[in-house]
Amino acid sequence: MNWQPIDTAPMDGTPIFLAGGYDDNSDHAMESEAEKMRTACRAWWNDGDWIITLAEAGCVNVTRIDPTHWAPIEEPR
Repeated sequence: MNWQPIDTAPMDGTPIFLAGGYDDNSDHAMESEAEKMRTACRAWWNDGDWIITLAEAGCVNVTRIDPTHWAPIEEPR
């Protein structure tokens, strides 16, 4: 994956992968769920926040706070 600094990420709603940071409800999750919330995830910029979906952790539309890197989502070949 081609990881880049977060300050170069598109902020136009384009879905991307995010890495680093934490999720706004990870303090309230079980330990196994909180670990998943720190992994790379699919996200998009929406009205001032990075929004992610964590269906595997039982959460949807969670905000990722202070991510450090991003990568484009490449279409399958």
